[in-house]
Amino acid sequence: MLTDNVKVLALHNSTRKHPERLKIVGLDVTNEESVLKALEFVKNNLGHSNLWAVINNAGIYKGLAVELSSLQEFRDCMEVNAFGPIRVTKAFLPLIRKVKGRVVNVTSYGGRMAVPHMTPYIVSKFAVVGFNDCLRREMVDWGVRVISIEPEAFNTPMANNETRIKTFDEEIASLDSSIIDDYGLEYFKQYRKMMLMGGDFVAPNICRVVDALYSAVSLKYPDSIYMPCRNYLTELCNVLAIKSPVCMQDFGTQIFSAFVNIPKPKGATEDFEEVFSEKNLTK
Repeated sequence: MLTDNVKVLALHNSTRKHPERLKIVGLDVTNEESVLKALEFVKNNLGHSNLWAVINNAGIYKGLAVELSSLQEFRDCMEVNAFGPIRVTKAFLPLIRKVKGRVVNVTSYGGRMAVPHMTPYIVSKFAVVGFNDCLRREMVDWGVRVISIEPEAFNTPMANNETRIKTFDEEIASLDSSIIDDYGLEYFKQYRKMMLMGGDFVAPNICRVVDALYSAVSLKYPDSIYMPCRNYLTELCNVLAIKSPVCMQDFGTQIFSAFVNIPKPKGATEDFEEVFSEKNLTK
């Protein structure tokens, strides 16, 4: 089920022999009516077959740090990344329950690890990971398997440098002047450079995500969670980071921030000892 301006790859060979097996329908996951129309389309085209799986893969990336993000950016991310899968899953769940099928939601590594400076996106991914975990436990009695695909950042249009920088410039241009003054122009210049570097860190082989999706749908006993990564070392590091104590996660975030040159705001000059000095505490 597709929206406008999407690319469909690798379908020619797979449907050449049986073109009738592929049905494409437009779907806006943020629109209840659109979801219900898609549901009716599926019902009308199932024939004597059943619906085995629903894969929720729609997603957007918006926002920066909390103070630099608008409430609308939080709403947009939640509407697509969280309410989208919830809306679609609730609509199609009766069909899935009928055959003890699969619900597969593509979330993110950011749904388990609070990565700063992309907060609206991270909040929405935490929400859908929580939805997955709850639904998985609720569906045990029905024999429905709920699988969460939680990849690291892969080379997709969402991670495109040109797109990210354009969005960044628009977001900064909309900020209140007092925020600009507190953070300083140099902060935003360095932040922009850091974002340009971000595209160099994405994983190149998107096939690892496709393999996880295939396993989730086709295996008799799939894992509840798949975390596709560029290699096993990255996967191990990500799992250790998620399982580590919060204090270690905070420290690791500071190390990573220094590594990728995330700047400090101009106004954030007081250190811990200065803030809690006897002079300040006795004011």
